[in-house]
Formats: sequence, structure tokens, C-alpha cells
Amino acid sequence: MNISCVIPTHNRNAFLLEAIRSAMAQTFPAFEIIVVNNGEQTIDAADKTLSNVKIVETVRDAGVSQARNIGATVAKGQYIAFLDDDDLWHSEYLEKAVIELKNGAECIISRVDKLLEGNVIPYKNPDGNLTIEYLLTRNPGITGSNIVIDKRTFLSIGGFDTDLPPSEDKAFMLEILTSNIKTVILPENQVLHRIHKTDRLTDNPDKRYRGTSLFVKKYRSLMNRQMLRYNMMKAYKYKFLAGCRFALIQFMILKTIYRLSILLGKEKYGNVYVFKNKKSKLRELH
Repeated sequence: MNISCVIPTHNRNAFLLEAIRSAMAQTFPAFEIIVVNNGEQTIDAADKTLSNVKIVETVRDAGVSQARNIGATVAKGQYIAFLDDDDLWHSEYLEKAVIELKNGAECIISRVDKLLEGNVIPYKNPDGNLTIEYLLTRNPGITGSNIVIDKRTFLSIGGFDTDLPPSEDKAFMLEILTSNIKTVILPENQVLHRIHKTDRLTDNPDKRYRGTSLFVKKYRSLMNRQMLRYNMMKAYKYKFLAGCRFALIQFMILKTIYRLSILLGKEKYGNVYVFKNKKSKLRELH
């Protein structure tokens, strides 16, 4: 069984080397490690860490989805394991995934913990929450770094949607679930999501607004009205944070309708309450 590790990278060479080392330290060795560079920084292939790594240069700022798709296309392994350039795998990550792949799984999803200043903090575990309904409102813990998938399956669903940063991970998983692809969750298989101060796509409110809006447009047919309201509240929040003052009014109107719908018991989805802290007008949405 062959697994190709695909690492998209964008101007994070210091973190990148650590990510590569975690892929190399696996108890089940990756068949190959492919680094897809879409950043301005060049990657020094003379580094000993990179001696057995294939480096693919692509269009600058093409985006993580495009980089992952390119890596998966050139990969020679039967399966693809994605790892972001600032994340790390537990040493037994691939070994545990292989057990389920041999049992017929087409896609493996593992848990994600945070790595903050050397400390590991429990973060998200999709176990029990990996449903279409959940994905339409929140991310239960899907990121590029915790996906292992059959290459043919990956190509059959079209890979990651390049028009949806930063909602591409949720969208990818929705395509998996709506296609009835056999997916197994490994709640104890660990990915470490590094928390750091360098630029992240998720720190850009304008891109988050556009990504959320496009996500709603793509999956509107799967949403009930309450799910739609919840997503549009997020979109207006990001639009406001990006500098559009009028978006706050849109947000507050939609929030009122959303909360009234919950109180009246109409089209309620689970217990998705947006504002637990009444002192904060725009607290982080769960």
C-alpha cells in the first residue's frame, strides 16, 4: 500500500521543514513526499531534510486548494495524505490510517489538537459530528492536515474547490458525504495544528466573507432557512470586520430573526446559539 504525502507551502520555510520531518518520522513510511510551493520564497533543495522530497513549483499565490490539487495529481501513491506546511503528524498517524484503508475505507479523518508554544491543547474531534447538517453550519474539525484519501476518490469528486477559500475544507467533506464515500473517523489519531503569528488566510475578514458567501451559494439547496440565516450572519460579521459598516445592520436584523425563530421553535438546527456573551456584539461564532 502506497501513500503519497502532499504538503502545500506558502512562505513558511521554517515551519515547512518541521512538517516534512514529521512526515519522514512516520512508523509507516510515506511512499513519497511532495511539496507544492506557491509562495514567493524559494525552497532550498540542498537542505538534507529535502533530499528525498519532490518539490513542485506552481503559480505564485495560487492558493492552498490549487496546491493540494496539483500535488494529488502528480502523486504516484494509491492514497493521498495532506499535511499543511505549519502542521505536524503524530508518528503513528499514517500507520493507524493504513489499518482502516486495508479494511476498505476510502477516506480517513483524524482529530486535530492545537500546538501553542510547545503545549498541546485539545481542539476539535469530528467523531460524532461528521454529518452533512453539522458541516452546513460549522466545521467539526476538518482541515487539510487530517485527511487521508484514495487518489481515485479524490479525483472523482474534483479535489478541493479553488473558489472557496477558506471554506474549502468543509466543502470537500460535504462532497465526500453526499457522494456516500466510505469514511472512517479515527478519534485518537492526532494532528497538531500550530498556532502562530504569521499570516493566515483565516485572519483576513474580506476573504472569509467571500468564502462564506460562496459556500452558501454552492450549498444553499442543502440548507434549511435557519442554516441559511446562521451562515449569512457569519458572512455579514466578516463583511463588517472588513470595513463595511452597513453590514452590522444586516447582521443585527438577521440575528433578531434567527433568535426569534429559535424561540418560536421553527426550523431550529440543534442548539446553534450565536451569542452567549451578551456584552459582545460580535463574539466569535461557534
